[in-house]
Amino acid sequence: MQAQSLAGRREGAAGKWTRGVGWAFAVLALLLFDIVFVKGYQFAEGDQNFYLPQLQAELDSSLYPDSTAIFTSANEFSFFIPFFAVPARYLGLEWTFLLAYLVASAGFYFTCFLLAEKLTGDRLAAYGFLLLMLPWTTVGETATLVWDPYLTQRGVVLPLCLLGVYHILNRKHVPAYFLFGVAALIHPITAAAFAAACSGALAYDLWRKFIIPHVVLLAGGAMLAGAGLLLWKLLTSPVGDSAFFSPTTLEWVAIVRQRAPYMLPELSFLGLWSWGAWFLLFLLAWLAKPVRSREDAVVMAIVMSCGVLLLVSLLVGSVMPFLPLARLASVPSFAL
Repeated sequence: MQAQSLAGRREGAAGKWTRGVGWAFAVLALLLFDIVFVKGYQFAEGDQNFYLPQLQAELDSSLYPDSTAIFTSANEFSFFIPFFAVPARYLGLEWTFLLAYLVASAGFYFTCFLLAEKLTGDRLAAYGFLLLMLPWTTVGETATLVWDPYLTQRGVVLPLCLLGVYHILNRKHVPAYFLFGVAALIHPITAAAFAAACSGALAYDLWRKFIIPHVVLLAGGAMLAGAGLLLWKLLTSPVGDSAFFSPTTLEWVAIVRQRAPYMLPELSFLGLWSWGAWFLLFLLAWLAKPVRSREDAVVMAIVMSCGVLLLVSLLVGSVMPFLPLARLASVPSFAL
């Protein structure tokens, strides 16, 4: 009997390893197909204009001695530059960005597969969801791609944030918020948006007594621990125009309004006001249907939190477009 039990455990372990290898091969094949035949890969394009000059200056101090103001403001409260400068010294910028893009893309597909399988309970449906991710997809009413064909700060942290959502679906709020804190080191706005959206799930679990109040405190502490370096940078940043909470000047807003209006919610989100009716219908439909599982309720709680965040971003962006968040391109992050 013991021999049979041991053999059964070995067969089970071998089966899990085989399924894991098969899944990894499928994701790799999908990733290569996506890059080669669908989206492609680009370097020194789009938002990388904000990252590459400062990263080049980090590697070679003689570059851009008097022209760092533009891209410094976009990276001032992010550790993207120092983190990527280390491998770039040995691999070069192009190889560093390509390898990071491949890892981030694989992580993106991996977490999306986990979420789809968790929500549907069907592995075949999860694979079908991955196929639906292949076409070019933009965030509604914006020009922001859900997944860019080049490496961005948001692309680096998106797999971490989605993995945090997966942990929340499994009632693991503390590691989820720790991941949000780590993500804040690279792109604070995306991490903050995910953390705020998932607060609805946290509130639901607390209300339904799936978790105890101490978990909320632990989750907050875990996020602060993950973002410890960022907090230290905020606390030690100089007071004045370069401080994080200093208001952006009206002259800067006028330049952005003319050259990049999509950064300001008041100008790029006017069409999203029409989403209010659709969101209300969606909310009524959800309230009318029975909740079959905790996962259903948690997802709806996150969606409702996103609706509240969207409304807040619209109101704030319409009334006070010169808040510090504007220079960190809050619109795409809140839309996502």
